[in-house]
Amino acid sequence: MYEEHRHLTWMLMLLFLTGKCSTCVICSKWNVDDQQPHMCVVKGSSVVTLCPFSYPDKHIVQEVMWGHNKNIFAGPFIYHSGSNNSSLRFQYVGDKRNNCSLQIHQVEHSDEGKYAFRFITNSTNGQWTGKSGSTLKIVDLNISMTKLKRHESIQEGDSVNLTCTDRCDVGNFSSVFTWFKNGEYLNTSVSVTPSTETLICHSHANPAVENYTWFKIYNDHISAAGHQRELHLKKNFQGDHNYFCIATNKYGSHNSSTVLDQIAICTSIAALLIVVTVVAIRR
Repeated sequence: MYEEHRHLTWMLMLLFLTGKCSTCVICSKWNVDDQQPHMCVVKGSSVVTLCPFSYPDKHIVQEVMWGHNKNIFAGPFIYHSGSNNSSLRFQYVGDKRNNCSLQIHQVEHSDEGKYAFRFITNSTNGQWTGKSGSTLKIVDLNISMTKLKRHESIQEGDSVNLTCTDRCDVGNFSSVFTWFKNGEYLNTSVSVTPSTETLICHSHANPAVENYTWFKIYNDHISAAGHQRELHLKKNFQGDHNYFCIATNKYGSHNSSTVLDQIAICTSIAALLIVVTVVAIRR
């Protein structure tokens, strides 16, 4: 009797310990690791939230989804692998194994808030939601201009400082900026189309050019050659002459580069008081 009781006691203790250990192992494997709990992004840019996840062995992930703010458990979800109604701005760049990363394109202020990943496996009650999530903040770029000559209008040749800032960099200057001029990179080159008989003086001045003047250079002597935007050269003209033009508006004038008479090109003139639109994009 005593032997049977002792044997039963050890059996119960062994089952209890085994059950307790198995429960701990299973619980520790359900996890979503939000590696970027707080993210700050400039409006119009793209962001990727890095997100590994794990689950017990022998489970197979069938559905993955991302929720926003209050819709992290029951939806509607901003991304759902089983739906074709997800916005193209929300791109799932992970998989159904261990990577739950999400990329958001062209972020808007309405995208602010908390994001959480949820997945469902093939087993009963085999589903999990990363409750901690990642919080996204959207800010605007602020561009300011400081002119070195105060109380004067800005003219071509003047020096100005353009400063681009965003509220993401408060106390942590980690942003990388790319500057554009009129929608193009600042180092964009301009191609010219040659002609055989006409020189054209192009101006992008603001205010518009009031007068054009063409000059001819021959044997180190400079003489006026015309006062129109286009200078028509004589056919079969012999001799090595150089030409340049000057565009003038009410703020001043500026001359073009010198061109040979054999090659008539479209010369770009930038007169004073240029109006430039500057856009900066944070990468």
